[in-house]
Amino acid sequence: LNAYHDDPGAEHYTRGNASTMSSSLCVLRLESPVPTRFSFESLFDNAEPPTQSMLTTITSYRNDVMASCDRGSPEAVMSAIERYLPSLLGMISAVEAAGPESVKNHASTWTPSLTPKYERSAVSANSLHYELVMVLLSYGLAHRNRALALLTSPLESDPTAYARAANHLCRAAGVFERIRTVELPRWHQRPASVQPLCEIREDLYSLLATISLAEAAEISINTAVRKDTSPSAISKLCVGVMTSFKQAETVIHHAPENFIPMLASYASLSAGIFNAETLKFLAVDAYKNNQYGLAIGYVNAALRTIEAEAAKLARSCPPQLEGINSQLKSKRAELADLSARYTKDNDTIYFEQVVNVQDLALPEPRSVTKLVPYEMPPPTAVPIVLKQGGGCVIQ
Repeated sequence: LNAYHDDPGAEHYTRGNASTMSSSLCVLRLESPVPTRFSFESLFDNAEPPTQSMLTTITSYRNDVMASCDRGSPEAVMSAIERYLPSLLGMISAVEAAGPESVKNHASTWTPSLTPKYERSAVSANSLHYELVMVLLSYGLAHRNRALALLTSPLESDPTAYARAANHLCRAAGVFERIRTVELPRWHQRPASVQPLCEIREDLYSLLATISLAEAAEISINTAVRKDTSPSAISKLCVGVMTSFKQAETVIHHAPENFIPMLASYASLSAGIFNAETLKFLAVDAYKNNQYGLAIGYVNAALRTIEAEAAKLARSCPPQLEGINSQLKSKRAELADLSARYTKDNDTIYFEQVVNVQDLALPEPRSVTKLVPYEMPPPTAVPIVLKQGGGCVIQ
C-alpha cells in the first residue's frame, strides 16, 4: 500500500488563483494478490491429445497472469487476464459439466494482499470460483494502478492522462461491483480454507468500488478547477467525495473483522480533507459574492478541519500515507494564507462580522462520475474428451 500524492501548484492553474482554486489528488495504491503455479492438465486423467493441448494452452495463459501479477506493469496484468478469462470461464463450465467423477483435485493457490494476517501466506481452495474471484480482483486493482501511473504523467505531456485515469477508476469500480453482486453470490459452498479472507467478502468489494469512484471524482474536481468552474459548483463535487469516503468509513466500521488498517485511516483522512475542501470553496464563493464575514467563517472552519486531520496523522504517520501527510501540510499553508488575506481585507476595508458557519448546512452532494459496468467476455468452449477408462474423483 502507498498513497500517490499530486499537488500540482500554480503551473497547472494558470487561469485561476492557485492559492484559492487549487485541488490536489491523493490516490491509494493497493497491491495485487499473486497466484502460484497451477496445471490444468492435472485436472483430468487420460485426456485425449486435443484436450491435453488445449489444457496446456490455458495453463500457459495462467502462467502469464502469474508472472504479470508478480512483477509486471498494470497494462501487462490487464492484458494477461483478458487473454486468460475466456478460457477460465470455459474451464469452469467444463468442470461443472464433467461431474466430480471425472475431475481430480483442482486447488487454486493465491497469496492474498488485502487480508492482513494472510498477506504473505499462500491460501488454496479446491474451487475454480476462487480462482475467478482472485483473477477479477487482480483485474480491478490493475485498473486502479494504471490510473495511478497516468496521474504521475505531467499534464503538459499528456493532456488526456487525468481523464483516462478517471475512466480506469470507474472501470475498476465496475469490476468490484461485478464480483460483489454476481460472482460471490453464485459461489456456493465456499471451502473452509478461504473463509477468513477479506477477498471473498461482499463488503470488501463495496468498499473498493466506493473508494475508486471517490478517487475518480477527485480527478473531476481537479479538472473543474483547471477549467475555472465556479467555486459553488466545485463545493458540491467536494461534498460528494466527502460523502463517499464517509460511506467507506461506515463499511469498515460495520465489518465483522477489520480490513487492512490503512484503508480505515485513508478513508477517514480523505473524508476530512474533502470536508475542508468544501468549506474552502464555499469561502471563495462567498468572497466573490461580497460576503466577507461569511468567507472568513468558512475558511477558518476549513483551516481548523485540516489542522485536526493533521494532528491525527502526526501521532502516527506510516510511510504508506506520507502522500496524505504532504497534502495536509500543503492545504494548511494554503488555508492559512487565504484566512490571513481575507481577514486583512475585512479588517481594513469591509468591517463585516465574522459568521459562525458551524450550524450552516453544506450544499447537496453532486457527482459526475459513475462506475462502468463490467461484462464478462464470452467463455471459450473447452471440450473435454477422455480416453476410455479415464477419470478420477474429487477428494
